[in-house]
Amino acid sequence: MLLRLAGRRSILSARMRTIPGLLLLSAVLAPVSLLPAPGRQLTPPIASSGHEPLPAGTREGDLVTVRLVARLARWAPDEQDTPPLTVYAFAEEGQSPGVPGPLIRVRQGTRIRVQLRNALEHTLYVRGLQSRPATVEDTLRVPSGETREATFDAGAPGTYLYWASADSAVDSLGKREAEDSQLNGVIVVDETDLPAPDYLFVITTTYIPPDTTAPVEIPERFIVAVNGRHWPHTERLAHAVGDSVRWRWVNASFEPHPMHLHGFFFRITRSGTMLADTLLPPDLSRMAVTETFAEGETREILWVPERPGNWLAHCHLQVHVDPASTRYLPPGTVERRHRGNHAQDAMRGLAWGVSVTGRSGMGKATIPEQRRVLRMDLSRLTAGGRSRVAVGLSDDATGLTGTPRSPGAALVLRRGEPTRIWVVNRLEEPSTIHWHGLELDSYFDGVAGFSGERRRLAPLIAPGDSFAVDITPHRPGTYIYHSHMEDTNQRGDGLYGPLIVLDSAERWDAAHNPIFIVGGREIEDTLPPLLNGSVTPEPLDLVEGDAYRLRLINVMENNTLVLGVARGGAPAVWRAVARDAAPLPAGLAVSGPARVRTEVGMTFDYQFVPQRGEYQFEVRRRAGRLMNTQRLRVAAVRRGD
Repeated sequence: MLLRLAGRRSILSARMRTIPGLLLLSAVLAPVSLLPAPGRQLTPPIASSGHEPLPAGTREGDLVTVRLVARLARWAPDEQDTPPLTVYAFAEEGQSPGVPGPLIRVRQGTRIRVQLRNALEHTLYVRGLQSRPATVEDTLRVPSGETREATFDAGAPGTYLYWASADSAVDSLGKREAEDSQLNGVIVVDETDLPAPDYLFVITTTYIPPDTTAPVEIPERFIVAVNGRHWPHTERLAHAVGDSVRWRWVNASFEPHPMHLHGFFFRITRSGTMLADTLLPPDLSRMAVTETFAEGETREILWVPERPGNWLAHCHLQVHVDPASTRYLPPGTVERRHRGNHAQDAMRGLAWGVSVTGRSGMGKATIPEQRRVLRMDLSRLTAGGRSRVAVGLSDDATGLTGTPRSPGAALVLRRGEPTRIWVVNRLEEPSTIHWHGLELDSYFDGVAGFSGERRRLAPLIAPGDSFAVDITPHRPGTYIYHSHMEDTNQRGDGLYGPLIVLDSAERWDAAHNPIFIVGGREIEDTLPPLLNGSVTPEPLDLVEGDAYRLRLINVMENNTLVLGVARGGAPAVWRAVARDAAPLPAGLAVSGPARVRTEVGMTFDYQFVPQRGEYQFEVRRRAGRLMNTQRLRVAAVRRGD
């Protein structure tokens, strides 16, 4: 099974080389077809529980009894767009099955009794029906046609996962077979009977191998859904300016997901695993715009919508939002592209939309006549024998002359300074720019046909056309600008760059703020990630004893990377300063080995004080293999002094 899973991962890598309530993430690859088998008895279609599911079970005093059944079901995450898939799913007895399964939600101090009937042809092995915190996952074996019971104390407050497989050897989420990949459910333990409102979202992903027997061969596909639905069929959330919004996330998949919320910072208040959930104290609770959580992990986040408009939340791995890899297309289906609504027509998979109504807490984005004006020209150039998308920045304030670069030069803005950026498209295809992490008016957020509100929606920037983006940055830090045209691979071809916001009185010192931006397409042995646009970056000269703010950015299409500074084969020492442009709380702003795991769409700031000699900045794969380096030469005095 492990070999087959590794094989499925390699298939995806090969493709990429050419390629509120509660939010539960369940992304599991499957090695066999999920299309309905002739003659099999299926239940009615799976029902979406929505983002505010009702708790299952009945209460008698301090005992809640939940009667579950595992059964076959028809699942159509794309609604009418695809044939239904055959999966195993949990249901409450007498109710429709769901993806995810029934929500078990109780207050702390409750005793939970789960009676599970197995209506499948296989023995089930159910995990997670237990009190937390725990040291190991309990397993409940339920033979076909029989019922078994688990009774346990609710335990500590938090968000937890229960799941099942049809193979006793399966000991992790990623090893499950096709049909049992959707056997997931959530247990929420509240501190009181009247918990604060929150939102539940469930994201599921199933792999369907190629079908070579069809009249027209159907290539492999991912099916990625939120609460049983696949974007753009997912629910649209509605909030008002000033609401206090709590989302709970549970990752029932085999891999991390860097989840990005457009336009707003959120605070991470709880963090958990399969076995425990921790309320983060103030010195460990940080702000973010992109948060990653691994297999079986949970997060609780709080955020306050401050500006009206339409906003997108999505996984920043391109393979999870790309129509070419996240959709099952029946033979003869024609994919829609570039019809004005990029989110609707050319995004699929792990995404959902948020509509915020009301008056803006920051004021409508009206830009005064006195403002800074910059120009960003998008074009193509040939570098290293291949075509690249280049950005030419013109800015009198920093001396940029519009010279095309791939990736683009650092765009340096200032907190509170009204700025207009003219984006000029000299490409042969439409484009848009997303200002990743910036708090701005929705109309300028860069998701064509979606960003904005009512009839004022962001346009595609057609070839030969331009678009004026008005921004008044609100907080200093390290951000990213990049194309939001996932289906054209513009970002993989170099349409990205660092975006630095300075404090209002701060002077930009490029020499003491070295930027290490890693980008490019899916990593191959012969195609390493680009570090500052190069596979062989020029050495960087530093001064002994000076304090440097290293600004790290991962804007790859898909890859988890480990970035760091080493000397003599061992990590150097640096001090964490910020993540996603937000200053870190005291408990996280600490010194340690200069090595950090980064997911796509994340930025990190570290303070580094070098000693005389030579270091190297390293880009490694998640497994540790060195993929790119840049020499850091440290002298006693500045060269030329």
